[in-house]
Amino acid sequence: MSLKKIARNPHRDALYDVVGPLAHRVTSAHYEVWADQSQYERLIRGETEGTLRTYSLLKPSAFQGFKGVLVASACMPDTMFYRLFTAQGIVFEPAASLARDLRYHTHEHGERIIILYAGEEPWSKRYRDRKLDGQDATVLDQIQAAVGDLVGDEPFVWMGNTDLSDGFFAQPGAARLPNTPHGLNSYQGYHNVVVLSALNPPPAHFGFMEGRGINGEEMRTAHYRTAVYQAVMRISIRNPADATPKRVVAMDRDTAEWLAGLFPGAKVEPLPGMGLVPRKGKAGRPRKHASDAVKTKENRDKKKRELLAQLDLINGTSLVTGRYPFFGQEVRESMREFVCNENTLKERDIVTPKTAPQTCGTAFGSIFDRSPLDHVDHEDDDSFVAGLRALHQRVVAKEDAGVFAPAHFDPNKAAETARGLDNVTHLRGIWLDNDGGDLSHNEFAALFPYLRVVVWNTASATAEKPRWRAFVPTTHAMSMDV
Repeated sequence: MSLKKIARNPHRDALYDVVGPLAHRVTSAHYEVWADQSQYERLIRGETEGTLRTYSLLKPSAFQGFKGVLVASACMPDTMFYRLFTAQGIVFEPAASLARDLRYHTHEHGERIIILYAGEEPWSKRYRDRKLDGQDATVLDQIQAAVGDLVGDEPFVWMGNTDLSDGFFAQPGAARLPNTPHGLNSYQGYHNVVVLSALNPPPAHFGFMEGRGINGEEMRTAHYRTAVYQAVMRISIRNPADATPKRVVAMDRDTAEWLAGLFPGAKVEPLPGMGLVPRKGKAGRPRKHASDAVKTKENRDKKKRELLAQLDLINGTSLVTGRYPFFGQEVRESMREFVCNENTLKERDIVTPKTAPQTCGTAFGSIFDRSPLDHVDHEDDDSFVAGLRALHQRVVAKEDAGVFAPAHFDPNKAAETARGLDNVTHLRGIWLDNDGGDLSHNEFAALFPYLRVVVWNTASATAEKPRWRAFVPTTHAMSMDV
């Protein structure tokens, strides 16, 4: 049974109804689909227990052929759609003809709004259900009581996860919002809103999106904070003519401050009655990082963003630099690949590639030559591997074989060297040299079943002492740091 037939499911098979959407995305030219490698390996081995987690991203090609595409969204720059597409060079322009009919373009009268937050920690179900120190009550129990004391007999709306009953708040004036309240106008008579929902994606989603250049805070904003905004906008805040003071209860300080940024003039205050909520850290001057682990992760994330930015700069892409152009400029100025010491026109001049590099290495006549014989063109992986195979079949003396380096050396890039590190503009591929040990080339390749690994013996290899080299193609050229 082909994936295309499963996707079509002409006979409405119940199983195909479940797997059909995935089959459609896998076979579509407009989606990129990833799968958890270990889970996929278990699947193809025939292990029936377990799950297969996949991730699918829509490609801009889905909109080719249309004269125009209109996308409407609140908080557009914070959406995953916007961030992922702009990283690929897609430019979004305001629809001026429609903008004229909008009720407002930015929120006014923020001074009417007080945003109260229940805690300092990022909101999650795990934190919500944590026991208070020395008590049987949970953080959620204390929030429930604090909200009751805050609103008293005033009516309010609230939104929460489905595991909370409709009667979670005992006050007669409490009205529950649907979990997807977008666009509803029937709650404009309320002036108080409480958003209890914890809407974080699974941890694996964060790891996957980090690989696409989206950090954890951007994920939380796109999935959680924009949903909080939708709930908040159901009450009288959506009516600029309503001068009644409004109160918003958010669950964590970061979300409260993010909301306040959308309503200039709004006040941010802690929710009264939450003094017993457990918080990370010790008394005294607050730390910049909640723990050493958080500090380490932040440094690791910063380094990852820097390396991704280097890939952008080398290949002419915009995964990171499209969203953080000043960061991209800062990274560029620190990269040796872009510094030109010999032909600079003025201080801090840099060499900027306009397109992705089209070479995959440099050939020299011997190890002593300073100037290259040529730069090796990169058409595609198949052509390059075919060239390696042809070279391997030649029989020449080692000293006559020449030298190949996977780095592109520009002899005019540096004043003092011709093929030193300062002459490198980019590298392509992963190259390994095994001169001994008990790891065979077959065992090495088996470690990476989904990578293309090209292996060949060296000139000095024997049956007793096998020596081999390996080449792993990469989809992009790389910087030296990467």
